Parts: sequence; structure tokens; C-alpha cells
Amino acid sequence: MNGHDMLRKVVAIYNRHDWDALARLWAEDAECRVPGGKVLRGGREWASYSRETILPFSDARVLVHQAIVEGNAVVQESSLIATHDGPLQAPYGRVVEPTGRRLVIPYVEIFRIEGDLVGDTHLYFDPAEPMRQIGLS
Repeated sequence: MNGHDMLRKVVAIYNRHDWDALARLWAEDAECRVPGGKVLRGGREWASYSRETILPFSDARVLVHQAIVEGNAVVQESSLIATHDGPLQAPYGRVVEPTGRRLVIPYVEIFRIEGDLVGDTHLYFDPAEPMRQIGLS
């Protein structure tokens, strides 16, 4: 599968919040690096992380601004657009009740394609940005 088709597939699955399909799309041996130095292994962990990240944002959607594909590598500059409509686990154990605020969280994701699966993935975003946008900074 080419990079542009894979990116369209990933975004469509994410925007449907179809975590089982997302898990099947990532290779089991994929190493997924996310902010905070955490390394996830395979599709199940990647899908679980993705689901947990947007639990407080039931209408979360990805908007791709630009994508660069070179060989089996895909780089996307995107935004997660969502409404804070569920409890959010903040640092130090604090739970932030829904604010109703609309958030636009910019991020960059780089992934490798391995046949019909997504392989190693690196996700970059400022973890403090959602907190700023809901008024906690």
C-alpha cells in the first residue's frame, strides 16, 4: 500500500474511533514512541494509547494539514480537533471535569509502512497544550 493511501486509511479509522481496526493496522513488532519517552509495542498498545488519549474528547477528529511520503516513510503534520466533554486525568492525580472548550492540538507523526501494515511510529506533540487550551496553565 502506498503512503498516501495508508495515511488516508489510518485517519479514517482513527476518526471513526475504531480501536480494533487501528490495532490490526499496526505491525505486532512496531515500536511506537510517544511524548514522555514512552515506547509502545505493537497495534494493541498503540490503539489503547490512542483510545485513552481521547477519552475526554468524544468528538475527536484528525485533520491532516500536509503529508510527505518518501519510499515507505510517511510524515504528517496534523491537528487533533476535539471538544473537552469528559473527565480528563491531569498531572498529579487531578481530574478536570468537562469544560466544553474546543481544542486544536497540533502534532507530527512519522511512520514506516511494512507491506499492508504500519510499522515503527513516532508521535510528537506538546503534552501541556491540551491543559493550556482548557485553561489549566
